[in-house]
Amino acid sequence: FFHDGKVLVGVAHNTFYISLESDSTMHDVVDYYSKHGTRNQMVRSYYLLGCVYRDKGDAIRAIESYNISVRKADVGSPDCNYHLLSRIYAQMAALFHGQHSPQLELNMWKKAIDYAKVAKDTLAAINFLSHSAGAYHMSGNKKKAVEITRQAYQQYLAYGRRDLAASTVTPIIEDEINRQKYHEAKRYIDEYIQ
Repeated sequence: FFHDGKVLVGVAHNTFYISLESDSTMHDVVDYYSKHGTRNQMVRSYYLLGCVYRDKGDAIRAIESYNISVRKADVGSPDCNYHLLSRIYAQMAALFHGQHSPQLELNMWKKAIDYAKVAKDTLAAINFLSHSAGAYHMSGNKKKAVEITRQAYQQYLAYGRRDLAASTVTPIIEDEINRQKYHEAKRYIDEYIQ
């Protein structure tokens, strides 16, 4: 229970965006679950260790921990936590974005999307798709960035989430203005404001 309690605290902190900055505690948890835990417990403990390094600003060690985490997953098992795997890949994508590595970022977004779909987490898959547009933009492919953003926008609408669709429209507005389609740009601006 002692280690489960530490994991639960780590999960709660991470869920509510409270910084995880104590790697010594998480090292104890990782050591414990490496010897006594299930595959899913090992995955989660290495993921939380990666979150500690992320919060400490150590992207390299965070990515190392996330990579160990995904290697521990048994993707052939019916009890594999695909939801968590999608989040781990999304975390790596965000770190690669911060490192200005768009190709590595895109690879991680694709895996995050794939595992979100396996987990039947449609909103996460759309969210990750929307975020992947930033990697295309960073690599200079603004056309693809807008195309991806429009896809995410349409998927949110199809899912009945106009609020989330509206949150994606900034690149679309810029594209409409650049193409001198001011009426369309205004429509998206109004939707965003509403």
